[in-house]
Amino acid sequence: MSRPNQQIIQCSVKSCKYNDKVKYCTLEGIIVGEHVSNAKTKHETDCMSFEPEMQ
Repeated sequence: MSRPNQQIIQCSVKSCKYNDKVKYCTLEGIIVGEHVSNAKTKHETDCMSFEPEMQ
């Protein structure tokens, strides 16, 4: 599997410090994890790279 030179990650979580406040994540890559064993739906997974924006 080849990787693109520039990865585009769309994100709607505006409370994350990595969100550009439009619709994109500014990280070069993210970590996705599951919060239950053997996830079967998207609701059982999370972006583990999330960091709350400091206000």
